[in-house]
Amino acid sequence: MRFSHLQVVEVLTESLTLKETPIPTKVARLMLVSDILHNSSAPVKNASPYRTKFEASLPDIMESFNDLYRSITGRITAEALKERVLKVLQVWSDWFLFSVAYVNGLRATFLRSSNSGVIPFHSICGDAPEIEKKTSSEVTTDGGKLNQDAALAMGKGAAMKELLNLPLAELERRCRHNGLSLCGGREMMVSRLLSLEEAEKQRVYE
Repeated sequence: MRFSHLQVVEVLTESLTLKETPIPTKVARLMLVSDILHNSSAPVKNASPYRTKFEASLPDIMESFNDLYRSITGRITAEALKERVLKVLQVWSDWFLFSVAYVNGLRATFLRSSNSGVIPFHSICGDAPEIEKKTSSEVTTDGGKLNQDAALAMGKGAAMKELLNLPLAELERRCRHNGLSLCGGREMMVSRLLSLEEAEKQRVYE
């Protein structure tokens, strides 16, 4: 039985975003994804669709890894996971598989702290989001009105106001460009973009 590239990506994404998947299994599957991405750059038939599909799912995968990283109580285990994930992201950068902005967004997502204002991935999206799930623009109700309490909780900075006032399609485009998940709707996308901006500032200072 032959599996299509979409089926392969769906199966791996499901495993990598399930909260219950053991750490060794998640790391091993991430390495498998890396191998597939490396092969997807080869000049052979039907190779590039893998990269395209993974590009859509990797932001959610990194959100799940962030949840995992923050939940680990043992320092050695946490550092080992951090080392493996960051090494994979660096390899992708070296291979020029994705844009610099996209890989930086994946890295910032994985390293994001618990006080970033972004709700943990599994709390808002559940497990194993589907690759072809509807985007928030397709499920927005009440004319796209914001949850005012959530908006206030995130603060009232100028950058936040600017992002909150963007058309939803533009907000989603910016998240995709920067390797950020769309899960959770407008408020969470804004929080992720602001968190990424903060992470980029820290990288400059370092």
